[in-house]
Amino acid sequence: SLRSRSIPVKDIVNSNWSHGRSASRDLGVRQLTMQPLLSVIIPCHGRKRDLERALYSLSRQSDKDFEVVVCDDGSDPPLRDLVAQFRDRLRIVYEWLERAGRPSVPRNRAFNLASGQWLSFLDSDDEWDPRRVETVRPHLTDEFDVVYHAMRVQGGSRKTRAAVWLSGWRGVG
Repeated sequence: SLRSRSIPVKDIVNSNWSHGRSASRDLGVRQLTMQPLLSVIIPCHGRKRDLERALYSLSRQSDKDFEVVVCDDGSDPPLRDLVAQFRDRLRIVYEWLERAGRPSVPRNRAFNLASGQWLSFLDSDDEWDPRRVETVRPHLTDEFDVVYHAMRVQGGSRKTRAAVWLSGWRGVG
């Protein structure tokens, strides 16, 4: 069986946001509710510098109605301290799992911890444009079950670049 250690929410989540109160800081934060619009799931193992960049990109979002769920697949040392550095800027949950070695395990655990109306996945070595949540929001309606969109790849091989370009916003009902 897998062992996991959760950090108490009060220790890792900004208390202004964790109980459904409005955030009063001037961070472009609208009304934050108990259930965020979006849960951003980040499975990770190691990659401290990459995860820091991913979390930084989330902290720069113009629309703050989301939570981040980081599920650490047995990093040694754990990435808890890095994640804690973002608790004042992000509504964030961290869980450390004993190393499973299969990417589905931390993704599924993070899925179970998520409380958002919609789920989005962000690999620990990726980042989001600062207006991604704001841009996606109008498409997150009951009309669709899945929303996908174009993405920009910076770096990587030509084969990768050719494989990831999609066109426009789409919804699948």
